Amino acid sequence: MALSLRLATLAVAIMLGGAAWAYPLKPGLWEMQTKMEAGDGALAQAMAAMEKQLAALPEGQRKMMEEMLAKQGVGITGLGADGVRMRHCLSPQMVAEEKLPFERQGEGCERTLVSRSDSEIRFTLSCREPPARGEGEVHFVNPGAYTSRFTLEMEYEGRQERIQGSSESRWLGDECGDIKPLE
Repeated sequence: MALSLRLATLAVAIMLGGAAWAYPLKPGLWEMQTKMEAGDGALAQAMAAMEKQLAALPEGQRKMMEEMLAKQGVGITGLGADGVRMRHCLSPQMVAEEKLPFERQGEGCERTLVSRSDSEIRFTLSCREPPARGEGEVHFVNPGAYTSRFTLEMEYEGRQERIQGSSESRWLGDECGDIKPLE
C-alpha cells in the first residue's frame, strides 16, 4: 500500500505542481478527479492491490487517514476504480502568486517549462522518489476548471514501466472549510 500511496501523491504533485499559469483561477475549494493507468506489469498489479486495500480500510483507519491528509491540505473524497477524488484549497495569495498546491521545494520532482500560453502549460519532469521521467500538460478551461495529463517512465522491480495519468479539476466555492491551503 505504501508504494501506491506514494504514486498517488506523486501524481497529485505532478498534476498540481509546475510552472506558474497564465489563466486567472478562482481562489477557494477545488476538487480534482485523478485517474492513473499502468500497463500490465508488476506496477499495475501493485496499483490494483492498493485500490482494493484502500477500499477495504475500516472506517476508523479511513477517518484517521482523511484527517491526516486534511491537515496537509488535501481532502480525499473518493478512492476506487475510477481513480482518486480529492479536494484542495487555493488561497487568494496562491492565486495572486500563480502557485498551485503541492508546488513546494524539495517535493522530489523537477519540472521544466516547455511552453506556456494563456490556456495551456506543457512541461517535462524528472522525479527522484520514485525515480521517473516524463512529460505533462495543463489546460485551463475557465477560471473554475482545468484539466491535466502526464506520462511517466519508471523502473519498477527491474522492468521499465509506463504510467499515464489525467485529471479534471473544478472549483467548488469560496470557502475551503477544514481543508487548509498549502502555503
